[in-house]
Amino acid sequence: MRNYIQAIAGRYRGQAVSWDVVNEPIRDDGAGLRDCLFSRNLGQEDYIAHAFAWAREADPAAVLVLNDYDLERTPGKRWTFMRLVERLLKRGVPVQALGTQSHLDIGMDPALCRPAMQELATLGLPIRVSELDVSFQAPGREFLSPAKKLGLQARLYAEVAGGFLELPRHQQLAFVVWGLDDKRSWLRYRTSGGDPSDRPCPFDDEERPKPAFFALADAFSRG
Repeated sequence: MRNYIQAIAGRYRGQAVSWDVVNEPIRDDGAGLRDCLFSRNLGQEDYIAHAFAWAREADPAAVLVLNDYDLERTPGKRWTFMRLVERLLKRGVPVQALGTQSHLDIGMDPALCRPAMQELATLGLPIRVSELDVSFQAPGREFLSPAKKLGLQARLYAEVAGGFLELPRHQQLAFVVWGLDDKRSWLRYRTSGGDPSDRPCPFDDEERPKPAFFALADAFSRG
């Protein structure tokens, strides 16, 4: 594990702004930490501490991030994630920022986005929106018109951007979308549950800007 971190982070030493050192450590239901090969061999939280220490050795200047998904829509998972961060910081583990993936869908209430961002920020660490996209695949939204779906999608993009931009400047680490155009989205090609008709990105298949793009542009022009 140390050799892997040293090989990857060490190769780009001094070039990367940040690294997602540990990704998705929390169970989907928020009822504890995820079981994995590393936790079974190095300890449930010790593997995380080791990973951050080795990443710091490999790239001392980069910001080291703990990253997870569904932190907006699942308060219990967000709570468990934040308590983990608190314990790690008390141990002196160099967690320097928090990543929220923000894989959302048009069935999600946009009003959940800003409060989640604000709660994560109460730990005082910078926030990285790390994998933002907004899927059309959501229960109860199948028969909406394309225009309605695009509008719901744009609203969610705007809410995530707005919540991020409301943070103090020193807590705005980075804002990343998970793909620019629909035709290259991971949601179309993943082996489990992929849908070739999904349209989660800011640009369409022909790389034309969608309402989601203009929602982001408007938010950042104001921010």
